[in-house]
Amino acid sequence: MVAERQTPAMTVEEYLALEETSQVKHEYVRGWVFAMAGGTLAHDIIANKIRAALHNHVADGPCIILGPDARVRVDQAVYYYADAVVVCDQTIEDRALEITAPRLIVEVLSDSTEAADPGHKFTDYQTLLTTEEYLLVDSRCRSVERFQRAMEGRWTYQRYAEGDVITLESVGLTCAVAAFYRHTHVECRRLPVSHASNGAMSHESGLKATEWMFRVLLQPHRALFTGALEGAVHDPLPYP
Repeated sequence: MVAERQTPAMTVEEYLALEETSQVKHEYVRGWVFAMAGGTLAHDIIANKIRAALHNHVADGPCIILGPDARVRVDQAVYYYADAVVVCDQTIEDRALEITAPRLIVEVLSDSTEAADPGHKFTDYQTLLTTEEYLLVDSRCRSVERFQRAMEGRWTYQRYAEGDVITLESVGLTCAVAAFYRHTHVECRRLPVSHASNGAMSHESGLKATEWMFRVLLQPHRALFTGALEGAVHDPLPYP
């Protein structure tokens, strides 16, 4: 989902009251409110493909696939919306408005998503003990990033590109990355965090990408390495 920051800050009670009446969904992060902006057609197609693949895989099992209408409550001060959420460990009431125990969370990225935003969300999602995987799917390039909870609360990271096959171990689904992009005209095969307008990563974008990688993944002051980027692990980051 795509969020735009709004001011002024409001209480949780004011936020929940707003969500009951507003035609626009909002995310809430410790007093700050973010309006959910509309995405591109590619964003919507990709999100639909991912939800369809997940639904077809778990249709006969206990898990439920939810979309961007389902609000994820991380705690009493943090509420997010994701493009796809798999819930296996929570009883869902028909009139429920939010979930608290997602197993898999999927976000589709677009130009409106700043490099730091997935990192902030990921930091919060790590506190949900039921969450086993977090997937970032780029709607501008055929690029997928997967975070998986490992031993002792640490997380591993791996990138995938066109031609790769990805396995979502939290739900046992294996599929081609290309399946997420079917019926789109997304051609970029790079693995950027953000783009420059001329098709090459700008100096500023490169700095943002580097900062995001160090903040969310590497944490050089305490990270452990296994010799490859996809083996990078880290402890949960504090919210800045």
